[in-house]
Amino acid sequence: MNGIIYCLFTIVVMNGFFTAVHGSLVVLPELLSGIVFMLILLKAALEKTILVSNKYLLLCVMALIHIIIGLVINDVAPGTILTGSRPYLKWIPFFLLPMVFRISEESMKKQLKFLLFLALLQCPIALYQRMFKFEGTLTGDYITGTLGSGGSGVLTLFMLSGIAMTLSFFVSGKIRLPAYIMLTLMLFIPTAINETKVTIFLLPIALFVPVFYGMKDRANLRKMSGIFILGSAVIVGFVSIYDTYYGRGDVVEFLIDRGADYLYSGTEFKEDELLAQKSLGGQVTIQQQKIGSKESGGRLDTILLPIKTLADDPVKLWIGVGIGNASTSIISVFSGEFSSVIGNIAGTTLLSYLLWETGLSGAIAFIVFLVFILNDSRKLVLKGGFLRIFAAGWIAVVSIILVAMAYNNLFYSNAIIFIFAYISGFAVTEAFAKRQSNVQTTIHY
Repeated sequence: MNGIIYCLFTIVVMNGFFTAVHGSLVVLPELLSGIVFMLILLKAALEKTILVSNKYLLLCVMALIHIIIGLVINDVAPGTILTGSRPYLKWIPFFLLPMVFRISEESMKKQLKFLLFLALLQCPIALYQRMFKFEGTLTGDYITGTLGSGGSGVLTLFMLSGIAMTLSFFVSGKIRLPAYIMLTLMLFIPTAINETKVTIFLLPIALFVPVFYGMKDRANLRKMSGIFILGSAVIVGFVSIYDTYYGRGDVVEFLIDRGADYLYSGTEFKEDELLAQKSLGGQVTIQQQKIGSKESGGRLDTILLPIKTLADDPVKLWIGVGIGNASTSIISVFSGEFSSVIGNIAGTTLLSYLLWETGLSGAIAFIVFLVFILNDSRKLVLKGGFLRIFAAGWIAVVSIILVAMAYNNLFYSNAIIFIFAYISGFAVTEAFAKRQSNVQTTIHY
């Protein structure tokens, strides 16, 4: 099983290289996921046991019922269901894997080291892309490391997660200060040169959450002061690098003067030129024109748009337009019914994506899912040894993912969703296994 995990990590992180060979190789993670799913079914059938808390089972059943209701009410086409369900299902087998094939702490240590190696590899490649391959460009969107097309924001999330996990091991005394400084700088450089303004919001989470949960002796002012100085230097470095490379004025001034518009511009999406209307059912209508990202306003605008649009129909507001119905597909006949209208903006962020296709209840369900993982990770902090160190860093990663729901569509980011699902599966499995009051959930036939 370790071989499959290392293979998955390599494929999703080196996505840019694989897809450069042939675009069809983008489905490799899903093929691995299918293999893992079959292995899970086989082992579960033989042992009739899976380590999972009842809260995840209940949430899964409720989500499944909700999705089915949405598909029936919206009369989603079979082809659209087939292609539209992929982003929702492809990562689930890896979340379940640790619950059936128990992953030892030693195995997880080695896997985290391998991920650290892959993360460090991004530094020289990102520098090459910035200084040579895309020299002179006024955008950092092309600085994606090995993650491939559209991976600028994904690269930032990946590197910040690495910074958080590394810091957790440092505050626990497992990494010496010189090594920690070198690792942090190498992890920080790619996200400093790829023009992702969200770094300003997410970097504090990566730098301070592991300290809060991971430091054994809160009175260790020497180590705390060192982390504060390094964190401040990293933030100042980000601002300086951003201003040097992208020449659009001080990023701090941008956040002060235009930060509110970056988050919310108040766009109503009812411009006079968008006259044609298309019914989404009942009295719910939206302009029958593909709305590009430039017209979608700030991040909050893309989130509020589905709420505003579907508000006239309480049923659709609650269940959405059906999975796949707001998504485009490489097979045009399988594209969602409303993909030509909202497909360009529905997938901008995960929160917007869920609100369009699964409604308020679907978005709430996924947030609850992340909160469950967060709480289980917090319980592991109470344990000693490796699990405490791991959990302190993973709490920061889950927190970053929660915030990033409003920034990036994680379902479209294989390097994030697959790795996050697998390691989160490990966290919730260990939390469940360590609770003596709980009993294994047994599958009966």
